[in-house]
Amino acid sequence: MNEVGGRCTFGSGSRRRMAPTVESLYCAEDVGASEWGEEHDVGVAESRVEVPVSGFQPAVFLDFPVEDDEAISEMLLKEGQHMPEASYSGRYRALELSSAARLEAVRWIQKVQSFYKYSPLTVVLAVNYMDRFLSLHHFPQGKEWMLQLLSVACISLAAKMEESHVPILLDLQVEKVEHVFEAHMIQRMELLVLSTLQWRMSVVTPFSYIDYFFHKLGISSVLLRALLTRVGDIVLKAVKDTTFLTYLPSVVAAAAIICSLEEVTALQSGDLLRIFASLSVDVVSLRVSEHYLMIQFRLAVIPIMLPHTEHCV
Repeated sequence: MNEVGGRCTFGSGSRRRMAPTVESLYCAEDVGASEWGEEHDVGVAESRVEVPVSGFQPAVFLDFPVEDDEAISEMLLKEGQHMPEASYSGRYRALELSSAARLEAVRWIQKVQSFYKYSPLTVVLAVNYMDRFLSLHHFPQGKEWMLQLLSVACISLAAKMEESHVPILLDLQVEKVEHVFEAHMIQRMELLVLSTLQWRMSVVTPFSYIDYFFHKLGISSVLLRALLTRVGDIVLKAVKDTTFLTYLPSVVAAAAIICSLEEVTALQSGDLLRIFASLSVDVVSLRVSEHYLMIQFRLAVIPIMLPHTEHCV
């Protein structure tokens, strides 16, 4: 993956090669082995298909223009294309997939984010790639190391999309990982993820909507920076929970904003729901999502410390 004109690029050169398959990973029981050899050391460094990047930077939020209504309408139309397959969440409820294993993978991704001071968006992208991949591929039982390898590949790809500094693949494996994978194995998994996701790596996430929603709600600058941190924290908690796999990114963003606003403003959820309905957010799903967020996460978030103000919005 290269950077060209401030944008990350993937390349058609790699796409012309035969993509690896999940089955090709099965033989790598010794995760330190090199069965693929140098001729298969295929990374994403050679690609050239341009993919736009969008960031979420709370500290400099006020310096960036807000997306216009037309751009947001386009995202609302396309956001469902950037989600896992519809049956994916049901496989967790049916115990076909392990929620505990997924939670452990997400927690490790968040540890990498904390270690390298990555943005919250990088975590959300990595988890999105992981969930979309798992919704299309089945790892056999007893191959737990494959999920760890997938986690490393997904945070690597997400960091290449969003971060200015990406460590070498060996250094990315922080926080006492059970297996340490060689670079060529991670690169092969990266290519498998890219192929499986059809190279659609710039996706709509809850962070795509947050600045726009706050702008439409007319939130004052006094509250804005603190609320951005709070909302980001809530979104990062939501990605750990398989319950939210079925909710559109716009719904998760709106629910997180409602939860944060109800703690520090006089606005009630009913007022906020009406506003979000006018912005074409799925309010039926939003009611359920917001209620679940309030129950699960409200008490787990550190209270916002705000200067005294009589006019919050």
